[in-house]
Amino acid sequence: FLTLEELDLSGNSNAFDEESSTALERLFGATKELTNLRILNLAKCGSGVNFLHISRPFRFFTLLHTLDLSCNGDKIDFG
Repeated sequence: FLTLEELDLSGNSNAFDEESSTALERLFGATKELTNLRILNLAKCGSGVNFLHISRPFRFFTLLHTLDLSCNGDKIDFG
């Protein structure tokens, strides 16, 4: 099993676009049954994040208890 419990991607406002959001969705989807992810930090990621894409596998993250979307304002794309 993967031992990843916390993933901090905060402050990557210039790194996210449609392609990277799709890649992150694929990564989350491929590891959904193997993850121990408890904390996911997407604060200050800006307008490039396609939250609709990356959130699809979240239902499989049964241990996830903290999701930080702060400081994105209305910049997150919910599709």
